Amino acid sequence: MIILDNTYFQGELYLAGLKKSSSAVGVAKQLQAVNENSLEWYIEKYEVEFLNNLLGKQLASNFIKGLREDPVNEIWKLLRSSLMTKTDNYKYSPIANYVYFYLNRRGRTQTTTKGEVKAKQDHAVMVDDADKLSKIWNDMYYDVSYFYKNFLSPNWNTYKAYSDRRFCHYDFGLINALDV
Repeated sequence: MIILDNTYFQGELYLAGLKKSSSAVGVAKQLQAVNENSLEWYIEKYEVEFLNNLLGKQLASNFIKGLREDPVNEIWKLLRSSLMTKTDNYKYSPIANYVYFYLNRRGRTQTTTKGEVKAKQDHAVMVDDADKLSKIWNDMYYDVSYFYKNFLSPNWNTYKAYSDRRFCHYDFGLINALDV
């Protein structure tokens, strides 16, 4: 994980079962481990995909490598901080919205050796999450637009040497519930 961890998934991005409990035992402890591993998999896959779309593959690759250096170059610290918001009790990043969108969209069914299946809920009713997912995506879209306009475009001369293309932002596009 480059930027995100499970603390970004709160509020509208809350995922049940993520809260760690040191007193969990047996099945509860196993469920925590399964949820953590599942979220980590989605973060590993979709955080990099988001950065590739946002920055282009070369700049994203250089950014990831730069964050792993010791000490981290100031240009990579600035880029990272432009993609995240931290307060005393809250962390937010458009990357988390992107991960959440795909985690929930892909989580509607499970793949088995017999094909796709949808689990039945004993004590819950499945509801349509399209409105929520479109809001999550559109919030990310507005944050990305702000990032391009207020950070990357004015600072492009600093980052263009690390990029494989001229500045040309990826259009994440607004969606509605029918697009989900």
